[in-house]
Amino acid sequence: MYDVRFRWPSGKQYREKRQMPLPGKLTEPRALAWANERYRHILPAGEAKPDTGKEVRAPTLAEFEAPATRRISA
Repeated sequence: MYDVRFRWPSGKQYREKRQMPLPGKLTEPRALAWANERYRHILPAGEAKPDTGKEVRAPTLAEFEAPATRRISA
């Protein structure tokens, strides 16, 4: 199991705790090397940006009912 924790420059904390995908004998140096490599892989990707896309509004039952009823009865 590995646990990668650090703070982004924005101050937000990052934590990833999972099972190690290493087959065979797992030694502490090997696990540490893999976790450091994972850390170096996460950093260049950068912090996830908040989704600023438009929110899709679902139709109300009244808006959905009339067209659906016409399709079914046709």
